[in-house]
Amino acid sequence: MRESSLLLAGIAVVLLIAGMPAAQYWFQSGAISSQNASFNNGASAYIETVYPQSDVNGSFGFWIGETLSNGGFVQVGYEVPNATALYPETCNTSGCTGSVALSAGIPTWFWEYFPASGQNSGFYGGIGQNDSVGPNGSFNKFSFESFGNIWYFYMNGKVLGSFDMGTSNSGAYSPTAFAEYADTYDNSAYMTPVIFSNLSIYKNGIWQPVPEAYTYIGYGKGSDIYLSNPYGVKEIGNRVNYFEAGSGLPLSNNTLLWKEGFYLRTDSQYNVSGAGEYMAASSVSISAPSSVYLGNGKRALFSGWKGYGYGSYTGSSRNATVYMAGNITEQAIWKTQYYVNVTTPYGAAYGSGWYDNGSAADFYIPSPL
Repeated sequence: MRESSLLLAGIAVVLLIAGMPAAQYWFQSGAISSQNASFNNGASAYIETVYPQSDVNGSFGFWIGETLSNGGFVQVGYEVPNATALYPETCNTSGCTGSVALSAGIPTWFWEYFPASGQNSGFYGGIGQNDSVGPNGSFNKFSFESFGNIWYFYMNGKVLGSFDMGTSNSGAYSPTAFAEYADTYDNSAYMTPVIFSNLSIYKNGIWQPVPEAYTYIGYGKGSDIYLSNPYGVKEIGNRVNYFEAGSGLPLSNNTLLWKEGFYLRTDSQYNVSGAGEYMAASSVSISAPSSVYLGNGKRALFSGWKGYGYGSYTGSSRNATVYMAGNITEQAIWKTQYYVNVTTPYGAAYGSGWYDNGSAADFYIPSPL
């Protein structure tokens, strides 16, 4: 792939593409972190595995990347090759070693770097085995992180490769998360949208979510720009730092994609729904089951929510809505009940049912006439 006009880059997918005439376009769409994510020592994001994709001449890639303080570039993610063939496994400025057999349309992970020296006429990095990013619909955590000047590339915590980039930080640059249709000559291929989540940075010794990001709909550096980029991006629902990129999505460029919101915490002994980080001023649903059976004639009965924080909910409804005007905690209140089973071999028995813990059970068997 190519650097973009914002000095972003992508995998040099000439290695993953075959049988193409004069490919000159690199379409890029996704999220660009704001400046408050700069001066970091690494980045990460979860990326959904989606295939098959419908590319016919170029190659689709989904990745996170970042320009470094000295002008170098690092990135990691996965790529969908368009041809079945043997490909170089690892390459650097001295050449390539090894080979890997890839099948057309089956995704593989990759990591890549562009040296600060500007030597970026080829692919420098590594690619994984065929079908190396899990089943369709799964999520993988891709990341890169510096230890001194050595940058390591990971998938789900496993080291994929490393390289001395000559610097330990990103300087004034911040990370991106992109979907890319690379090295193609048209814009007609349909890109099934792919979800990205929890774009984060490693800064001041801790991992932290990117607090603010904007849309980017554009081109890689060196790409022709005569054809419009048809691949869009949008935030999904009202979740923060959870978005998708691909065909059929909004094409607004440089608009706010998300801004750090507020946390909704649910405190419960049993499973309830609603916890997460949400945009400020959004409405969020919380829900709890009516009861949870614990076995041996014992259950927990939901009796209400106790809310803490402005916009929270307090009441007995299982399904409720909170307004995210600040951080909120919702405590689910449960009471224990026991089942009393009243039986008799003669006539009727009354009083079977669930009773609160510590309460008196009313049951009886009528006297015979």
